[in-house]
Amino acid sequence: MQVRSISDGIDPSTSTGRLMLGMLATLAEYERELIVERVNAGIAAARASGIRFGRPLSDPAVVTDKFAIAADARVRGRTAEDAARLAGWSRASLYRHQADAAWRAAAGEQAAPPVRNRPPFLDAVAEAGEASARLGAAPPA
Repeated sequence: MQVRSISDGIDPSTSTGRLMLGMLATLAEYERELIVERVNAGIAAARASGIRFGRPLSDPAVVTDKFAIAADARVRGRTAEDAARLAGWSRASLYRHQADAAWRAAAGEQAAPPVRNRPPFLDAVAEAGEASARLGAAPPA
């Protein structure tokens, strides 16, 4: 199978055509790398100026109200699925907010709940560091 550009007159079956295609591909790759660099620089500048990326944080008052609705439904014998639906959450969100509430009750109201969805290898590194500290050894690098 051969490809031939009619509009550009580049024939990849010749050495000159292959040279031209190689040069065009290299220029396209260079241009793409420049775009990535500019985007990353823009993101870094935005973060440095205090702009927060991602989904907006939930309003604590709204979360508290919804959690009260769901907790009341659970006390009345509703399933977690039904209670979550009443609050406008998924069942997983209800369980997450329930765990956060329990953690805050144990640690103090102003404390932030632990970070979730942390890569497992970070937990393993932290545990290895704690074990090394208990043994008096240097933490892993």
